[in-house]
Amino acid sequence: KDHFAWTVPDGGFFSVFTFKRVAGQPEVKTDDALIEQMVKEHGIVVIPMYDFYPADARQRDPGAGMNQLRLSFCFSESQGDARRTDMQEAVQAFSAAAKRLVGLN
Repeated sequence: KDHFAWTVPDGGFFSVFTFKRVAGQPEVKTDDALIEQMVKEHGIVVIPMYDFYPADARQRDPGAGMNQLRLSFCFSESQGDARRTDMQEAVQAFSAAAKRLVGLN
C-alpha cells in the first residue's frame, strides 16, 4: 500500500502499475534500463508508461509516467486450469520483482 498503486481496468484491458515515491527509499525509475533488467533477471516483459503520455503532459511534468508500468497478464499457451495457474505464476513473479525493486524482498 505504501509502495505501490494500480488501476483496475473498467472496460479496458491494461492496468497502470505505479511505484509510489516513499520518503527515505530509492525512487524506482521505469526507464529502458529497468525494462531490460526485468526481462533479464525475472523473465518478465513490462511496458513503460512514459510514452503513453501526450507531449503537453511531458512538458508540464518531465517525469510523467517515469514511475509507472503498463501491465497485462494475458498470454499463456495453456488451456483451462493450467492457463489460470500460468497467469497466477506470472502475477506472483511480477509481485516478487516489484517488491525487490523497492527493497521489500
